[in-house]
Amino acid sequence: MSPAEKRNEVRVLLIEDEQDFAFILEKSMKGCQPQGCQLELQCADRLGKALEVLRERRFDVIFVDLGLPDSQGLETFIKVREAAPNVPVVICSAISDRDMAIESIRLGAQDFMIKDEWDRKMLERVLIYALERQRVLTLKEEFIAMVVHDLRNPVTVIMQVVDQLEKGYCGELTPEQKAFLKLGGHSLEKLHHMIDELFEMSKIELGRSRLEKSRFNLCEMVRETAENLRVLANKKGILLKLELPKKDIFIEADQEKIGNVWVNLGSNAFKFTQEGSVTFRVKEDGNCVQCSVQDTGCGIPKEKQEQLFKKFERLGAKQKGTGLGLVIAKSTIQAHGGKIWVESVPDEGSAFHFILPLVERRHS
Repeated sequence: MSPAEKRNEVRVLLIEDEQDFAFILEKSMKGCQPQGCQLELQCADRLGKALEVLRERRFDVIFVDLGLPDSQGLETFIKVREAAPNVPVVICSAISDRDMAIESIRLGAQDFMIKDEWDRKMLERVLIYALERQRVLTLKEEFIAMVVHDLRNPVTVIMQVVDQLEKGYCGELTPEQKAFLKLGGHSLEKLHHMIDELFEMSKIELGRSRLEKSRFNLCEMVRETAENLRVLANKKGILLKLELPKKDIFIEADQEKIGNVWVNLGSNAFKFTQEGSVTFRVKEDGNCVQCSVQDTGCGIPKEKQEQLFKKFERLGAKQKGTGLGLVIAKSTIQAHGGKIWVESVPDEGSAFHFILPLVERRHS
């Protein structure tokens, strides 16, 4: 059952600056009852305003005009999709924008309506189709979340058993037996990490990932993360550098999730760097704090950079894993009102940057 069906209402966000069209569409929607649900409509005449609304509320369907005063073309759809990645988006298009509307379908929009050709029956059809597609997607994601959740317990138990065996609680082991157990333990740790990523991704897609904010020392977190990853630096002979402000920075954020972002970016940096250095950097920038992980590794081609933050994309063809780490990192940073991006030159290295709102100023 979809969220809309559970509430017996459909929350619709209309992003449209043409007041006449918005008024007519709003009146038509009031007479619609798709799947027996009542419509609750909220309007925004600017993309900026819509993005603020999307940070505060969850909607079941979004109607958006691609030509707004503060945003034009496909970039409008892309920004809406980034702000509400799992909500069906319907394009309200002028006839001259038909090709652009079709391109938006290729990029993930659910449907589009030509402004001069629509009527109430078409509106109701578009709503029903969008909600039905979303219902099927939600069922699929809930099934995946259930399976992933059920996988975690047996894997955790097996890891504990292996740990007990390695410690000799069931008798002394031969060197060969210890080597086999160590190999199995490493594989289990990788599997457990992959399951954790899939579980977190399923929560994000179902809108169930929640931030547990607290006040903590960001610089101290970076020092601890660097220390935990130092074994990778020593193993490969790579210099690990820290560039932190003289005074610590305290922020209000989800400490565990932000810590996972640092671990993911740091692990990737060491994975793709064979020599040189990896630098963790934190600096204040106006009302924000900018964090960076920079390496001297193989770098990333320009065409590949655009794919990095998409599901199941890996930094290298030979690399194993879910390809979800950067997707989760992006979702985490955006949920905190920040942004994340990459700068890279092939054969010279990469720098992943993210910024977070600086809610609290420096403390000595």
